[in-house]
Amino acid sequence: MKKRAYNWVFLVYPDSCGFSYDEMLKYLSLHSYAYVVSPLHQSEPTDEYEYKPHYHVLVLYDTLKSSEQVSEIFGCLSGTVPFVCHSVVGMVRYFCHMDNPEKPQYLLSDLRCHNFNVDEVLSKPENDYNCLKNIILDLKMGFHCAGEYIDFLIKNRKIKELSYCVNRILLIDKLIGYYKDLT
Repeated sequence: MKKRAYNWVFLVYPDSCGFSYDEMLKYLSLHSYAYVVSPLHQSEPTDEYEYKPHYHVLVLYDTLKSSEQVSEIFGCLSGTVPFVCHSVVGMVRYFCHMDNPEKPQYLLSDLRCHNFNVDEVLSKPENDYNCLKNIILDLKMGFHCAGEYIDFLIKNRKIKELSYCVNRILLIDKLIGYYKDLT
């Protein structure tokens, strides 16, 4: 069975691409739901080996695509074979070398994006963490079921927590059971 995914990554080498940079961005916007393109990555004098200047390209779709479909769509860019992106946050951080201080550091503002809010995406895990922390504090008050807790959230207008719970109701139900067992 062909592997299908929503998010794909590949490299584009400017000297091999038949498009100018702006033409490439326009092509990406016409053939993907959203995209992120890294700043141009080039070899540094401190690198162990020299590599060709390249862009990292992350394309995101609202439907599943196979590697073959993505290759067919973007083959004209003469990029590498696409591979599945398992973490959009991790990939965006990688594009700027945020977690590797030995490599050249790029600014988030240097990313070229279409239908993609970098700040929102990068802040999501922290928001989820803070939201879950608030939920756990609430659950320690003692609720009997997820429905009761949802009613509490609505009554107290805790919109972020409500949104988090609605998408993770089984997790909330397990946490309620866990905190019930502790009492």
